[in-house]
Amino acid sequence: MPPPVAPPAASDKPRPRPPAAPLPRPARERAALATAAVAGVFCALVVLTMLVEHVRALRANPLNSLALAQLKAALAQDPGNEQLKQRARVLDLELRRAHDHHLALDERGAWLLLGGMTVFLLATQTTLWRRRLIPPRKTPKPPGHDARKRTQATAAVVVVGGVVCTAAWVLSQRSSSALPRETAKPAGATAAPPSSPPIPATPFPTAAEVQRNWPEFRGPDRLAVAAYTNVPMTWNVQTGENVLWKAALPAADFNSPVVWDNRVFLTTGDARKREVLCFDALSGQLVWQKAVENVPGSNTTPLDLPQASSGYAAATVATDGRRVYAFFANGDLAALTYDGQIAWSRSLGKLDNAYGHASSPRCYHDRLLLQLDQGDGQDGKSKLLALDPLSGKTVWESAARPAPRSWATPVVIHTGAGDQIITDSNPWVIAYEAANGAELWRAKVLAGEVTPSPIFAGGLVLAVNDGAQLSALRPAGHGDVTQSGLAWSADQGLPEICSPLADGQRVYLLNTYGQVTCFDLPTGKQLWDKDLENEFKASPSLVGDHVYLVSVKGTTIVLQAGPAFKELARSELGEEVIASPAFTDARLYLRGKDHLFCLGAKPRP
Repeated sequence: MPPPVAPPAASDKPRPRPPAAPLPRPARERAALATAAVAGVFCALVVLTMLVEHVRALRANPLNSLALAQLKAALAQDPGNEQLKQRARVLDLELRRAHDHHLALDERGAWLLLGGMTVFLLATQTTLWRRRLIPPRKTPKPPGHDARKRTQATAAVVVVGGVVCTAAWVLSQRSSSALPRETAKPAGATAAPPSSPPIPATPFPTAAEVQRNWPEFRGPDRLAVAAYTNVPMTWNVQTGENVLWKAALPAADFNSPVVWDNRVFLTTGDARKREVLCFDALSGQLVWQKAVENVPGSNTTPLDLPQASSGYAAATVATDGRRVYAFFANGDLAALTYDGQIAWSRSLGKLDNAYGHASSPRCYHDRLLLQLDQGDGQDGKSKLLALDPLSGKTVWESAARPAPRSWATPVVIHTGAGDQIITDSNPWVIAYEAANGAELWRAKVLAGEVTPSPIFAGGLVLAVNDGAQLSALRPAGHGDVTQSGLAWSADQGLPEICSPLADGQRVYLLNTYGQVTCFDLPTGKQLWDKDLENEFKASPSLVGDHVYLVSVKGTTIVLQAGPAFKELARSELGEEVIASPAFTDARLYLRGKDHLFCLGAKPRP
């Protein structure tokens, strides 16, 4: 029988192990948890804000507006009511602005949500990785523990990935308006343009496209005649009356604004940099600003221009709705796409012009026309060019023009015998065949430094310059038609800078010192003249039966077109104006010394 075993001593008894105290969280893990919490709350707030803005966007949708629908119904009953048209136009504009504002907030919210979810995911994963790398203590794992962890990790990745993908999908869906590009609109009204330029259906614009825009210096056909009559006659910059927006400009230059659909184009430049500016016509936001640089063969020597010169960027751009064409006094020419990229550029060489080049390019069908008058007229430097707008290559070049440096811009006229390009210089008005640049006729009727551009009205070419005369020429014949082609001439109120204006029955001249003179178009008889006691460099414009004159100090004077002088309105811009205005549907664009202004009727509170 085995001997009994003695019980263990009290000191040998096994003692229960006390529970291990939890290890403190590392500072990095605490920061990651705090970041994840903040990111989660941020994402929740963003989602809530996006829902609110989405509901507001639906309420601001012009297609759902009861008030706009009522105005359209009223217009259907009274389509000639101009007051109803204006109210519908203004309401539609305000609704679209509000709708676009909510969509923009929605889009920014989607980006913020995506960023917040990314931060949340990274912070969460940092915490999980930290715990996985430094476990608090090694303990036995129950059966199936590893499988459950893998399933949970997979589910977490799927959930977070789904949230991120959903945010990205929301972003793509909210980045564009639900409004169609063209909606049903009241008769005579034009819907607000889209936020991005529509894709052109043809490589070059139709005549209808050109006429409803302001594509070059002095608008369609360079006549300074607006296609719309719903432009305000008065405004007040101090109170904001009829001032839709104003945008700051980087420099004061002489070129005029050009408008196509929802884009406004200008240039600016000096010896260091030359740029093209693009503004949103609806909001005034600067869409892009592109430097014209690295032009092959460009003249890099600074121009020796006097203080009184028009600088590097006097020429106004031209556009065909597909590209924008900018020409600078150093001879650089460039075509830019509507998103601000250089399509092509070339140098036309150093221009021999003591005051800088100011003649603007002109789009004509599938050609880009440039009048390059320079030198003394005897050295063979002056010429007329036609370029391919797609490549910038020369299509044809006229014979050397017997013309010294000038600053006039050519005009294309349509006659029964074909289209003609009319150019002014000292001493000749010369007409060229638009198809090939062959000279058709010339008339010796000008003198001095020619700056006013010609116009075509009532079947007559009207050319004028101070020190010469106002000449009305019949665009027919061949060779020198100085005697045979002159219908009539006048020598009163001759302008030094401003181009003439015609309303179909009368011709208006505006000289630098403020004298405006009116002549009968068919006969040349002087009807009236008036001293406006202002200095003018911007050319006059016609809106319906109203003549708009913009002085250097920024005073716009509106006259009644007619056989007698009658002033209708005056408005102050508050800053210097040299450039000529641009007109589109219900809007007037003015380039001041420091700002680009958009003027139009604003809804009354």
